[in-house]
Amino acid sequence: MQLQKLAYIANGWNTVINGEKLISDTAQAWTFGPVYPNLYEHTKYFGKDPIGRLITPADIDVFRFFAHGSDKDAPAYKADLTQQERDVISHVWRRYGTLDGIKLSELTHQPGTPWFKAYSRGKNSELRDSDIEEHYLKIAEKSVAGQAQEI
Repeated sequence: MQLQKLAYIANGWNTVINGEKLISDTAQAWTFGPVYPNLYEHTKYFGKDPIGRLITPADIDVFRFFAHGSDKDAPAYKADLTQQERDVISHVWRRYGTLDGIKLSELTHQPGTPWFKAYSRGKNSELRDSDIEEHYLKIAEKSVAGQAQEI
């Protein structure tokens, strides 16, 4: 859960700071907050345990079913990130990385957040990119005015 929320927060900040999404997948409003379905499918087998290695295509259900398990030697996914994107991720990690998934979920569940709006339309509804951008722009504006909120 922590990874999902950190990915969501980094995506939101990157959209505002660098003018584009960091994650191509669209977040959905699941019960415990925003979830990127593709990321979930690749990480769900780790459960609550730390992920001690890079994620590979072998970590998805279809591969596990047809290949009878995980191929730990499969090439890992790698992102071609700009320095600006790395800076956003580093900042998000420093600011939110010590919070567990439950605390991060509480932050994303606040009234008016993109998750709140999507979940109000129905469980598993997609979060709108425009709502995410608007939300993080408001936080940035409050931060500049000295009235920053949590996320």
